[in-house]
Amino acid sequence: MEHGWFHLWRAGRVELWGEVARDDHGWCDDLDRIARLGVRTLIVPVVWPETGTEGATWQQLDDRLAQLRDLGVRPIAMIVDEAADELNADFPDRIAQAASELARRYPHLDGYVPVHHSLVRAIALGATSSASVPEVDIVRAIVNQAKATILAMRAVRDVNPAAQFIQAERVGYIDGSFVMARRAEFENERRWLPFDLVSGLVDREHALFDDLIRLGVSEEELLWFRERPCPPELMAIEHGISSDRFLDHRIERYPAQTHRLDGDVGPYADIDAAQVKLEGITGMRATLRTAWDRFRTPLVLVPGHVVGPREEQMRWLRDAWVAATEVRASGANVQAVCVPALAGTALGDSQYVPGPIDRRGAEPRETAIAPLLRQMSQGQRPRHPVLEQPGWWERPIRLTYPPVMGRTPDLLTPLPDRSERPAAERPILIAGAGKLGRAFALSCALRGLPFRLLSRAEMDIADPAAVERMVLEMDPWAVINAAGYTRVHDAELEPVSCLRDNARGPQVLARVSAAARLRMVTFSSAAVFSGEKDAPYEESDEIGPSGVYAESLALGEHLALDANPEVLVVRTAALFSPWSETCPVRSALSAVAVGQTVDAVDDVLVSPTYVPDLVNSALDLMIDGEGGVWHLANPGRATWAEFLRTACETAGLDASLIRGRSTGERPISHALDSERGRLLPSQESAIERFVLEAGAAWSPIPEHHGADAYLS
Repeated sequence: MEHGWFHLWRAGRVELWGEVARDDHGWCDDLDRIARLGVRTLIVPVVWPETGTEGATWQQLDDRLAQLRDLGVRPIAMIVDEAADELNADFPDRIAQAASELARRYPHLDGYVPVHHSLVRAIALGATSSASVPEVDIVRAIVNQAKATILAMRAVRDVNPAAQFIQAERVGYIDGSFVMARRAEFENERRWLPFDLVSGLVDREHALFDDLIRLGVSEEELLWFRERPCPPELMAIEHGISSDRFLDHRIERYPAQTHRLDGDVGPYADIDAAQVKLEGITGMRATLRTAWDRFRTPLVLVPGHVVGPREEQMRWLRDAWVAATEVRASGANVQAVCVPALAGTALGDSQYVPGPIDRRGAEPRETAIAPLLRQMSQGQRPRHPVLEQPGWWERPIRLTYPPVMGRTPDLLTPLPDRSERPAAERPILIAGAGKLGRAFALSCALRGLPFRLLSRAEMDIADPAAVERMVLEMDPWAVINAAGYTRVHDAELEPVSCLRDNARGPQVLARVSAAARLRMVTFSSAAVFSGEKDAPYEESDEIGPSGVYAESLALGEHLALDANPEVLVVRTAALFSPWSETCPVRSALSAVAVGQTVDAVDDVLVSPTYVPDLVNSALDLMIDGEGGVWHLANPGRATWAEFLRTACETAGLDASLIRGRSTGERPISHALDSERGRLLPSQESAIERFVLEAGAAWSPIPEHHGADAYLS
């Protein structure tokens, strides 16, 4: 049965637009891939003054605009001048100059975003501390940006009178406790101020007129806008999960980084509405409806780029298309959904969040978002098992603070009706209820992915009949093999058991998954390599296993891929987890915390891998439909002794209590790297999060898990 909204979708399909991140200077390398997504209009950043000033080159932009023309993709220029200061009086003339030079060079460029996210940029500029946002600076920046927008479009239209003006702003609904009602009302009006100014709508009757005068905007300035209105032909409304806010005067409920200051009511907390409001967020439908009712201007919905696991990115885009389609069907002129950050975006220096295209490898690859966009742009029902569940913003897990009842606007639409979902959601089968299997179960629970965790007694992976019976009974869409023989030294004495679990088991699972057309993940280790390479091993390096355990893993890789070439084989190494009381890193820190020394190997290089990073990246790859061999390890290499010393220093413990010990053999390296894509954060990041998540109250070392853990 089809979702109820799908009939509306087919009746009034919206277009697919795209946008590349403003910090992505390499967007020009992905144009063919972007066109294959079904995108026919692309908002592209024109970085100023890198392009267009004396001594700079236009050649790259020339080439890329020509390529877009050949691909049948309409470009819209978004002027990006990160060096400009919106508080300076010369800001409008600076942006107008950029627009003028751009239009003269490209007279047929017919779409412009002169200034983007005025309010967001103004708040970022005006913030002098986490607790103080000077309203006078915010308003001044908004006014300067609105003036820059009008002057820029006048300069463009001197060259191309038919050029289209697209105004792009981030908009959400602001709610609050009763003490914060006036502040919330002010911010709900202020969110529309950039649109009101350029459209010449701010006069004495405007809700913010008195506030603007009080904050230093003269009537003469406001008259300037009234006499030179430049309303947009299209309004690009960006709305992310965190766009809706809740303002609460009870600051003791919330962490210090949420605290702000209002001169009239004093300190308050500004938090994501999704994390505190029982009703949930007002969301994209309400925002679009409000914009249409207020301006009656054609709309483009820009769903904010989700910083999270793959299925949540997909669910948010699904909800965006549902919202745009339903609002369009109700009579509003919603023309398109514009997907941001098509090639991903960088957050800071070390975090990259992919979009439909993931550029972390030597060769960019498509994620599961890419086929989703193609399906929707072609009017097809989006299909993927993860779309049968709601996003985290609709699940109880979203409430991270004491819940409150908010004031819900009349036009808030109810949460999507999911009554037409299949009665039984297809789960992920997790074979093996050990540490790795339980880690996958926890991640699936947090991510809203139905699963079934199976012990050996419930499903012996080396027994074809048992596996087939469970697959028939549970009807899964994917299988994760977290079972296996892991006692390295005992494997020499128990080769039959080791080979059965590590080679025969993956082969059986692969055969069944191929027959049932299931996605499958299985695990291997850096132990399949000889250890003689001076650098970390990549996927294409030749293996050289030594010993029964390593040979069983290598054979398991071969048999699984031979039975089903689409199996995802994950090689990893040296796991540590905040979810395991017997984690070797936890044990070491527990010992050091009470003044004990810990012996650790100091002549074998490894890639310590944080289990939450491992399982979440493996789940993302599985959802993407990736196959073949992937190396998943936190980038970097160290001996166990070096790694534990760093962990002690991070935890504020005495690192000198970690004593290096030689294995008595030649130094070897079992470190991993990836040519297909470094998906995991750095080891430094992993250590910091482990210390934070595992807690400072280190439990004593369990009797069965002492320093010997580091000597294997």
